[in-house]
Amino acid sequence: MNIQTNPNKIEQTSAGFPLVTEAPIRSNFLPEDRLRALGVALAKGEVKDLFGLAPFEFQARIRDSAKKILEVYRSTNAAQAKGETITPAAQWLLDNNYLVEETIFQVKRDLPRRFYRQLPTLTLGDGTVLPRAFVVAWSYVEHSDSSVSATMFKAIVEGFQSVEPMKIGELWALPSLLRFVLIENLRRIAVRVDRTRQMRHIANEVADRVLATDDNADRTRILSNYSAHAQDTTFATQLLYRLRDGSQNAGRALEWLEGELEKTGSDAEEIIISEHQTLSSGNVTTGNIIRGLRLINDVDWTVWFEGVSRIDTLLREKTDFADLDFFSRDQYRTAIEQLARRSELSEYRVAEKAIELAGHTPGVTDASGVPETADPDVHTDVGFFLVGPRRQELEKAIGYRPPFYVTFKRAFASAGWMGIVGPVFLLTALLLVLSGRALANLGLSVESITLMLALFAVPASEGALAFFNTVVALFLKPTRLVGYDYNKHGIPAEARTLVVVPSLIGSRDDVEENIRNIEVHH
Repeated sequence: MNIQTNPNKIEQTSAGFPLVTEAPIRSNFLPEDRLRALGVALAKGEVKDLFGLAPFEFQARIRDSAKKILEVYRSTNAAQAKGETITPAAQWLLDNNYLVEETIFQVKRDLPRRFYRQLPTLTLGDGTVLPRAFVVAWSYVEHSDSSVSATMFKAIVEGFQSVEPMKIGELWALPSLLRFVLIENLRRIAVRVDRTRQMRHIANEVADRVLATDDNADRTRILSNYSAHAQDTTFATQLLYRLRDGSQNAGRALEWLEGELEKTGSDAEEIIISEHQTLSSGNVTTGNIIRGLRLINDVDWTVWFEGVSRIDTLLREKTDFADLDFFSRDQYRTAIEQLARRSELSEYRVAEKAIELAGHTPGVTDASGVPETADPDVHTDVGFFLVGPRRQELEKAIGYRPPFYVTFKRAFASAGWMGIVGPVFLLTALLLVLSGRALANLGLSVESITLMLALFAVPASEGALAFFNTVVALFLKPTRLVGYDYNKHGIPAEARTLVVVPSLIGSRDDVEENIRNIEVHH
């Protein structure tokens, strides 16, 4: 998905040296309550644009970010090896490059092109069309100075969902999108760090040349070549630092630099303060990014997801969803996603509809045709409608349009034994016909061919059955039974049962063997 907007540029292009054109993703810091309010504003479309957002294609951007960060890492590492002084931000990058590479790999793995394009979008006030989850992640990083907190991140997501529930896939994508935005911010800061180091190096070279000459004309000629550089705070600050050593040759150079600064309405003290603030903020943000990447890996996002998912909350309140094991809960969520994808209802409405159906007795209606409420002694679980035998009732209620492969699979399942015997018989007959033709081409008599085919019939049927089973196993997944998680509170009284395994004990060895079998069976 291409992001279409106008790039946020902080400096104008100037000949002579490269300029940074992308600002770090950093705006005013917001506390938890204001992050929640920001989430509401995002969902309502009240936010005009995202600070620092430039047009890019998602997959190409993450690859380019990996390339840029690696280039900065190598150049900074080489500079440090030469004895050059590096900033704390650069040191963060050197010490944690392995973490950055791991994060980039995770983003590429978890956000493939097809999945990213399927994420629901929203339109910002400036007309930019973006995935909703991407907007939430970018806005959080922008207003947290890249400091990651599961609680703070939850606040902006809950604010968004108070207006419009997010899809299951969107919520699962949020941690990966958060990683992407942090890497994007690190890329921007890394490029600035590298450029800052280069500008200090240039300033040192200029200072060395100026201080080494006694010829005023030569000194003026040298400085005139760096008029554009003088507008850069890093260059100007470093040059001031070098020239203020009391050297007799530095006086005219200082006058020249102060004159260049006056052209832009600035002065020496102002640019020094500005440069120190820029370096300080860059160091803090880089540290926040690295700590944030570590924290994302440490957070149990399954627990976080189930805490923010409106669908999970609904199912927990209305059903025994909370008692199921994780794989069963995920099975329910997958079913809701599949049903919503092929119907006109949202995932939340599909879950509501399943709960409504589970609360009525099937086939019983009142005079107006509305299903009567179920007998309180009769328990109908919502799982029957999501993953169980009554799923087609839910599909009909929500207007689900099954794809062809689902229709074919159901037709095959409804055929019963004929669904197995028929294909195996046809495959066996095909093998026998082909074998018969091959034998006939060899000039054998009819009696010989008949005898050989009779002998070949059983192996042919076994081969056909094996081939059929292999093909079916590739296309039909086994049905997983819904399970309950009783690890926390133990098995409740209504779920307890006694499993009796008859056995004969004739010796001490039989006792030990039965004990081993019980362990295996358990």
